Amino acid sequence: MYDLTGKSARARPRVFVKYTSASTAIAILVGSKLRWSSPLLFNDPFDVPRELVQSVDRKSLHVAIRNRVSDLVASQSTEDNTLHPGIRVLLANVRASTDPAAAAAAVQKALREDWPEQIGSSSLEAMRSLWRSMLPDFRILCLTESPRHTAMWHHYAEKYSGVALAFECVDALDSAWLAAKPVNYPCGAPPLHTAEGWATLITTRTDVSVKHLLDLALYTKSPDWAYEAEWRVAAAKRPSDSGLFSDFRFARDELVGVYLGPLIATADRDRVVSLARDYRRAELHQVSIGMSHELEISNAV
Repeated sequence: MYDLTGKSARARPRVFVKYTSASTAIAILVGSKLRWSSPLLFNDPFDVPRELVQSVDRKSLHVAIRNRVSDLVASQSTEDNTLHPGIRVLLANVRASTDPAAAAAAVQKALREDWPEQIGSSSLEAMRSLWRSMLPDFRILCLTESPRHTAMWHHYAEKYSGVALAFECVDALDSAWLAAKPVNYPCGAPPLHTAEGWATLITTRTDVSVKHLLDLALYTKSPDWAYEAEWRVAAAKRPSDSGLFSDFRFARDELVGVYLGPLIATADRDRVVSLARDYRRAELHQVSIGMSHELEISNAV
């Protein structure tokens, strides 16, 4: 069976970091709000897919479905509660048969005919349609584990002139980041890019396959991005929201750190420091580039 779990061994940190430009940090501190965006606004074309199954042709998918069902029949597995209802019926009939040879022949006949095409094509199009309808309504907050990522300061904090904000997971406040999931960076082809992965999804019960689909699409990236150590919190837009983003409020006591970039402009620094002092738990830090070309962090005055 093709593994769809994609589970990560990374333990959830107590504090998450958000890299921003100085102007965005000021807006966040003024409103005590963070912007959560639809994946349609993400600037990385290799991130959350806009369309599903672009790299898998139907013939390969149908072959993979046949192989998947054949493997299930041969395994005599009793763990059928997550399987597609049609496959559960097929397996039940095989196991209830008093003539194993005849049952096996019936399965092979079904697999040779149009059954894989019917279930594959209909399920595939249903998932594609569902995905297109869900994308605009997703709201995702991207976070990371440390304020010491040199590349993150360059890419997400206006080339070291921005700010990194640190948010603590506070149980009493039911912090949103308590639900954060780690992004996985698999070395092999992700299941959404293989016929075998899609065969497993399509032969799985709809509610289970949709959950796997969300996990794979929202929390999987290329190994090239592993340095980000990214975590994401996913939600849905509010009924009153329009457009492709939502500004969700956070509790002021969740903000525990404000890191000023090495090249932050003096005016921006003064404004951020002034606003941060209204957050009683937020500690101010100055980030600088040391003689060894590593980031150094000190308490800001």
